[in-house]
Amino acid sequence: MRVIAGRFKYTPLISPKNNDIRPTTDRVKEDIFNILMPFYRNDGLFLDLFCGTGSIGIEAVSRGFATAELVDSSRTALELASKNVAKTRHKELFRLVRSEASSYLIATANRYDIIFMDAPYDYADTDRLCDIIVKRDLLKDTGILVVERSSHEREPQCALELYRVKKYSATTVYYYVKPREEDAEE
Repeated sequence: MRVIAGRFKYTPLISPKNNDIRPTTDRVKEDIFNILMPFYRNDGLFLDLFCGTGSIGIEAVSRGFATAELVDSSRTALELASKNVAKTRHKELFRLVRSEASSYLIATANRYDIIFMDAPYDYADTDRLCDIIVKRDLLKDTGILVVERSSHEREPQCALELYRVKKYSATTVYYYVKPREEDAEE
């Protein structure tokens, strides 16, 4: 596992020693960031919920986001993410938080350019997290919500507009944006 592109390109990242943490594969990660290219903001704020190894948030900062918040309820995941953040030699660009996802979304005062959610497969509250994001207006107007799920799970129910879906063998990634003004008026 490594950083694919940007300022931290080729930085090796520590992989989990067991199957408790399921990192996004390099192929899927590369596709995600290619699709997200139009949403990059040099001063942008990236939220990686269920951060696991921290790989996605690190990739975001490597590719130009100003900062990334890495959130996970697992002490093991945050320790691994912290070690991977240290490999960038720019810890100041990351904020690591141990919290359950819904509690964090309810408490945060930030609005994000991109929110990435890769909950454990069969996680039951994805729809609720989407509702919190919409009700609390946590996405900036030009922001995007990315939800990675098992291909065996149904599409998340979300009050945002489905921008794109990309299916891989075991994983499907959903991209949601705020409805455009003209769509909202209809």
